[in-house]
Amino acid sequence: MSSKKSLSPDLIVSGAGISGVIAAVEAAARGMNVVVTEKRAYAGREIAAHSHNFVRTAKDDSAFRSLPDYLKTIFCQHDSNEIIVSDGFVRQQLTALLEEKNIPVLYEAESVGITHDGQVLNGLMLAIPAKLCRLPGAALIDAGSAAPLLRMINSMPSVTAGAKLVHTVFEMEFQTKADHLLPSFDEAFRGGIEDALKLEKNSLHFHSCLRNDVIVIEYAFRCDSDGALFETRSNLDAASRRKTFEFASYLRSHVDSFKGANLSHMANEAYIEPETAIPDSPYRNLFAAPELPWGFSLDDILSLVSGIKSILDKLEIKKESGKDSESFWAGRGFSVPLKTLSLKPLKDEALKVPLFAVGKTAAIKPLICFKSDVCVAGIGAAGGMAMLAAAERGASVTAIELNCELGGTYTAGRVCGYYEGYKGGANEFTGKESMRKMEAVITNPSHGALTHSTYLLDKVKQFGVRLFTGTRACGVLVKNGKLTEILAANEDGIFSIEAFVSIDTTGDADLVALAGLDYDIGDPEDGMMQSYSMWGAEIYPSPNFLSQRYLRDPDIFQPDVYSERLRAVSLAHRLNSPFHISPMITVREARRVKGDAGLTMNEILEDKVFDDVIAVASTQADSHAHTSSDLAKLGTVGAGKALKVRIPYGCFVPAGIDGLLVAAKAISGERDATCFCRMNADVKNAGYSVGMAAALIAKEKIPVRKLDVKKLQKELISLAVLPDWAFHSEEKDAPSVIIARLADKSLVDLDRILRMSAETALPLLEECYRTLQEASSSVAPYFSVKSLLAMALAWHGSSCGADHLKSLLRLAVSEGRHFTPPHIKAFRTGIVSGGHGEDDYAVVNRLLVMAGRSGSDIFASEISEISDAVPGLGNRIERVYPYDFNRDDMIRDPFYARIRNIAFAVSRKPSKDLIPAIERLLSMKELSAHDVPMGSQKTPSYQLAYLEFCLAKAAVRCGSSLGIKVLKRYSRDTHCFLRKHAAMELK
Repeated sequence: MSSKKSLSPDLIVSGAGISGVIAAVEAAARGMNVVVTEKRAYAGREIAAHSHNFVRTAKDDSAFRSLPDYLKTIFCQHDSNEIIVSDGFVRQQLTALLEEKNIPVLYEAESVGITHDGQVLNGLMLAIPAKLCRLPGAALIDAGSAAPLLRMINSMPSVTAGAKLVHTVFEMEFQTKADHLLPSFDEAFRGGIEDALKLEKNSLHFHSCLRNDVIVIEYAFRCDSDGALFETRSNLDAASRRKTFEFASYLRSHVDSFKGANLSHMANEAYIEPETAIPDSPYRNLFAAPELPWGFSLDDILSLVSGIKSILDKLEIKKESGKDSESFWAGRGFSVPLKTLSLKPLKDEALKVPLFAVGKTAAIKPLICFKSDVCVAGIGAAGGMAMLAAAERGASVTAIELNCELGGTYTAGRVCGYYEGYKGGANEFTGKESMRKMEAVITNPSHGALTHSTYLLDKVKQFGVRLFTGTRACGVLVKNGKLTEILAANEDGIFSIEAFVSIDTTGDADLVALAGLDYDIGDPEDGMMQSYSMWGAEIYPSPNFLSQRYLRDPDIFQPDVYSERLRAVSLAHRLNSPFHISPMITVREARRVKGDAGLTMNEILEDKVFDDVIAVASTQADSHAHTSSDLAKLGTVGAGKALKVRIPYGCFVPAGIDGLLVAAKAISGERDATCFCRMNADVKNAGYSVGMAAALIAKEKIPVRKLDVKKLQKELISLAVLPDWAFHSEEKDAPSVIIARLADKSLVDLDRILRMSAETALPLLEECYRTLQEASSSVAPYFSVKSLLAMALAWHGSSCGADHLKSLLRLAVSEGRHFTPPHIKAFRTGIVSGGHGEDDYAVVNRLLVMAGRSGSDIFASEISEISDAVPGLGNRIERVYPYDFNRDDMIRDPFYARIRNIAFAVSRKPSKDLIPAIERLLSMKELSAHDVPMGSQKTPSYQLAYLEFCLAKAAVRCGSSLGIKVLKRYSRDTHCFLRKHAAMELK
C-alpha cells in the first residue's frame, strides 16, 4: 500500500457525478492510475443531488444496447417511456462500480484550485474535513457542475448575473396508490399550473418512481441573480426551496387529487442552467468534461461517453520533473507559492492516495472577506438555533453549512424526531411556529425534517442572515490568541469571514481542529467510538420511521481520520435504500474540545448544579457501542431512567483561545458525559443558548470569558430554555450516611457508593467492614450488607473484602449461576446485561467486575472456571421490533457482556494461570478472526472485533503468545482505533 500511495495519479477527475465516473472508468480501462474527488458524501450528482430520477429514452432499446456494460445496470428500470433511476440506487451502483474498478474516491473534498509550475498543471488543491491538502497529479478532468475549476482559475463566477433558469424536483406522498393519476396531468392541466405559479413554459412534468404512492414533480422557474461570488448558488437554492413550498401548497389547496397529499421530499440541490460557455483551459493537461443537460436522455449519456473518450484520446500523461518548490497554488483571486504553505504528507496510513496537508494558511489571501458580528459554522440542530438566537437579538450573522438543507442531523441526517431530551424551551416555541406554517403542505406536521429546515430558511430571510450552503470551513486565522477569521470554500473557491465571535457547530469541532487546539476523541483507554449512520428511506409505505428497514448504523469510525470517513461512506451505501439516502454522514461522537470546564459523568450522576449553567440535557443511557465507565459493565448508568444534566458555560468555551464558542456534540467533557448531551432536543436548546451568548458578546465587544452569565441565565429562564431543575437538585445524603444505612439488597445505595471518590469512600467502607456484626439475613448471600460492602471496597481498589468476594464467586459457580443467560427486553428485543437486577447473569457479571477492580489477585481459579463454562456467545437473539432489523450497533449475543467482563477482569489482574482459559475463548470459532485488514471492502462485525481485541489484550497481559498473534492482526485492522491500541499493547 505504501508504494501505491506514494505514486502521483496519472489523472485526477474532479467530480464523481455520472460524467466523472465515466471519465474515471474509461481512463482506468486504458491503464491510467486514476483518483476521483467529490465535494459531496456520495457519487452521482446529476441524478442523486437533484433527484433527477427520470431519464428519457426511445421506445426501442437501440440507445440502451450502445451503453457501456458498466452503465446498463443503472439504466435498466423502465416505466412507460422513461427510465427510473432513484438517487439511492444510482449512489449505490456508482459506489460499487468505482470500488470494483479499484478507483479511489476522495469524498467530502471541495476543489479550491490547481497547482502548476508554469504552463503545466501538477496537482489539485482540496478542502477536506478540517484540512487543506494538495493532491499531486499529471492531468486533470474537471467534471464538476459547469466546470467550476476552469471558471475559478479564469476568474469567472460559477453563476453569472441575470435571470437564471432554476430546475428543481420535489415529491408528494399520497395515502394510497397515486401513479394512476399521471395520465390525467395533461398539457392543459400543466399549462394552467405553470401560468398560476409563473413557472417556465413546458417545464412542468409529473413522474412515477419506485413507490407507487409517491409522485415526482419536476419544474423550472426564472430567478434573478446578482452573480455575487460565493453566495449566488446558495441564494438560488434557497429560492428554489421556497418556490417548492409555494408549489406544494398550491397543489394541496387548488387540485382535488392532491388535497390529501404531503410534501415528502425536496431535492438535495437545485440545478441552475448554465448560460455561459465553459472557458478555455490555460493548461494542456486540464480539460472540462462534457455535461448532461437537464432532462437528459440515454442518447445524451451516449454523447457524454463519446465526448469523454475524445478527451482521453488527446490526453498526454507526462510526469513533470518540476519540484514543488517551484509550483504555485492558483485559486480564485490569489496565487500562492507552495513552498510558503509548509506542505507535509497527511498522516493517514490507510489512505490509498498521496495527500499533502497545508501547515500554514496565513499566506492565503482570499479575494473577498465578509464581515459580521457572529459567524456560525454548521447550521445543524445546534447551529440553526444558534444562528436564530443571535439574529433575533440584532447581531449580524454569517452562516455556513455543508448541505443545502438546513438542520443537519435533525433534517438532512434523517434523525427527524425527539427520542429523548428536554423538549421545552426553544424546541417548544420554534416548533409551534414551524408547525403552523407547514400545515399548508403537510397534513400532520411534526418536529424535524422539512418542517424544521423550512422554518430555518424563513428565519434566514426574515433576519437578513448571510447564508452560504454547500460550503466547508477550511481554515482559521488567529491573532493575539483570538480567532478573527474563518476560511471557507465552495464551488467559487476560498473566501473568508471576519466575525467578532464565531460558533463552531460543525458537530465535529472542525474550527477547533483547524485552530490547532487540543481535543479528545473516543474512549480514553482504547479509542472506542459510537456508531455512525447514513440513514435511508423505505421504498415501501410504512406507518412511521420506526418501521422502516434502512436505519443503517453499519460501523464505527474515527471522524478526524480521513480514510475512516471514506470507509464510512462506502459502508453506509451498502444494503441501504434504493429510494433515498441521507446526503450526510451522521456521527454520534466526534471531537470533544478541551474547554474552560469539563463535564464529568460523576457530576451528572451526582445531580450537580453549576452556578454558570446555560444548558441542560435529559436522556437515558444510549451508547450505541461501549461506554467508557466501568459502571456500564454493571448496567448501572442511569438505571434505565433519564438523567438530568446541567451544562456549565465553560464547557462551550475552548481553552486557550478567544473569539470562539463551541456547541453541538463537541462540548468539553468526559466521553460518557458528553454522550448524554447529544439528543436533538438538547442540542437545539444548547445551540440557542450559545447563540444568545454570542450576540451578547458581540454587542458588548467583550472577550468570551467576560460574558455576564447571570444576565444570560435570566433571559434563558424567561424562555424556559433553562427549566427550574437546572438550578436545583435533590438533597444528597453525606457519604457516611449512605454507607451507614446500607441494607440487604440496597443496590441503589451501592450504586451511590460506587460513584463516590475512593478518597472519600475507602476509609468509611473499611471501618464499616471491619466493625460489621452482620445479623442473619434471609436474602441471598450476594445481596447481604457484607457482600455489598465487599463489592464497594473492591470497586475502589481495596482488597479488604476480597476473600468474601472469592467465596461468592465460588458459590455462584457451584450453583450453576454462570450458565444462566441474560433476560431479554420484550419491547426492543434488547439483552439486559444486568446491574440493578437480581438475576443470575447480573450477579455473576457484577462479581467479575469487582474482582477486576479489587486490589487482589486471588480470583484466578474462579475466573478460569467461569471462562471455561462460557458457551461461546450463545444463540443470537433475533430482532422482533422492526426498528432493530438491520441495526448493527446493538448487541444480540447473550454471553457477549459476560465475555467482555471476563476480559476486563483478566486485563486488570493478569496471571499466567489464566492463559489457558483466555486462550480457549480466543480460539473459539465464533470469537476469532473478526479483524478486517486495511483496504478490504468487507463489512466488519465491529462489535465482535472489539470483543476479540479485548480478549487478546487480556491474553497479552497474561503473557500469552496467542494474544500477541491476534493483536498483530489487529495492528493492521481497518479500524484505526484498533490499530493504534493494538500497537500500544504490543509495546
